Amino acid sequence: MGGSRRVSRHNITLLSWNWLSSTPALIVALAMTAVPLDAPPAKAEQLASRAPIGQGASDLPPAGPTSCARNYHKRLMRDVRPVTKEIWATAIRARQPDTSLPGRWLFWDGSGILARTARQRQLLRSPQFLEREGRICVHSVLSRGGRIRCLKWKDVPDDYEPPPAKPPAVEAKRPEITDGERRLAAGVTRRVSSRGGLDELAFDTAFYHLVKRAADDVDRYADQDFKPRMCSGVQEMVAFYRKRLRPLAKKEQDALELATSALKAARATLNVALEAAGLEEPLGNGQAGRPLGIEDLVGTVLSAKERASLAAFDPDVEFLAKAREYLTESRFESLEAKQSRPLHKALRTAEIAMYAEINADRLGQLHAAFEAGFEAILEAHRTSCTCGQ
Repeated sequence: MGGSRRVSRHNITLLSWNWLSSTPALIVALAMTAVPLDAPPAKAEQLASRAPIGQGASDLPPAGPTSCARNYHKRLMRDVRPVTKEIWATAIRARQPDTSLPGRWLFWDGSGILARTARQRQLLRSPQFLEREGRICVHSVLSRGGRIRCLKWKDVPDDYEPPPAKPPAVEAKRPEITDGERRLAAGVTRRVSSRGGLDELAFDTAFYHLVKRAADDVDRYADQDFKPRMCSGVQEMVAFYRKRLRPLAKKEQDALELATSALKAARATLNVALEAAGLEEPLGNGQAGRPLGIEDLVGTVLSAKERASLAAFDPDVEFLAKAREYLTESRFESLEAKQSRPLHKALRTAEIAMYAEINADRLGQLHAAFEAGFEAILEAHRTSCTCGQ
């Protein structure tokens, strides 16, 4: 085919070429330099000044939606995926029990465990409760309802004389449990038995499926294959999952409010107990001005050796567990009521506050992991998807 001269409807200049010697790259270059007839002067000058690929200072084509999507995909794989992978890993850590926690209340008696133990001691001291219809009980246990149940009976010998009943031990009156304390304790009782772990994440519950599915979906989004339209719908996707995770945000907010109330109640009861123990003034020996804590209160009823052993512990679960070893029920019974009641109340509110803080901290960590993933996605979108802006 010979040479020809044609006028392109998209160009005001005549283009000449030899079809036999033309290459696809040359044809593409000519198409890039075409200027629409109806383009304004400034736009026409800009389009006409573009250099063909591989020529001039600019070796890359102008940014387009596809190039922005590729940049966004790279950011997802490089920066976002490591963050989203940690969401479910955080959930697994949050549901793990803390083996340093006892798994039971130490000082809270709202469940009646301590009172039931005292009743058992009292009943077993009284043999008249274990004699019935000419038989005596030689092996008994206390049922859940607080009644003695005999496991082994034997006939009373003819010469049997029941021993005199021992007077029941005089128990120190425990402080009355208020409705506010019951509400605070009820909010963390589940964390006591689970040793601080979010056990609702370990079972087939609605909360487990909510967190598990959202964590998997967000992680799969960060690990998806490249798609030309990846930059679209990102804000809507994040808003959708934030809305779905409202139950988690609500649990965290309730836990924070519970922890705040528990800490306030613990401080109030501690101040009352410190005043009853004569420690309302700051300690001496270079410690003036330091706020008195639960360790100072417990130290008022312990020996010097016991106080020294407790000094190594911060006022947390290890301190409370060690204090429980020293402050036995018989130790409480030996104290005067005006001293034992404030002490017991301060210890049980401190225990409630400790579990409330653990609960709020674990829920906060889980919610923060989701938010970190969402913010990483939005940041990658803001910095990569800039085409058309």
